[in-house]
Amino acid sequence: MLTIIGVGRVTNDFKLNTVTVREGEQAQVCEFDVACRIRDKKMSYVRIEIWSEFAVACAKYLKKGSLIAFNGEGVVRNYTRQDGSLGTEVKIINPNIDFLDTKEKDKKESKDE
Repeated sequence: MLTIIGVGRVTNDFKLNTVTVREGEQAQVCEFDVACRIRDKKMSYVRIEIWSEFAVACAKYLKKGSLIAFNGEGVVRNYTRQDGSLGTEVKIINPNIDFLDTKEKDKKESKDE
């Protein structure tokens, strides 16, 4: 098992999708990338996939640039890009996430100013 623990910033705004999981049953899902700083100020990216009610909460409270802490079981996948080069994706499905800052906090701070 590959356990990934990290802190980073969300790199894109959320797009909440509805998918059919079984005949007649649907669920909400969202995917987003998190940029994490590693040694020598280099960045590493982790893709996070969230399902159901927590996907709705993430779409509501997080945005591009939001700071989160996460941990969960990781999956590493190799793939071929459109240009023919090889790529590697690190993905965590339904990790534990702590919101370290949120849209609501940003709104409140801008009203206070």
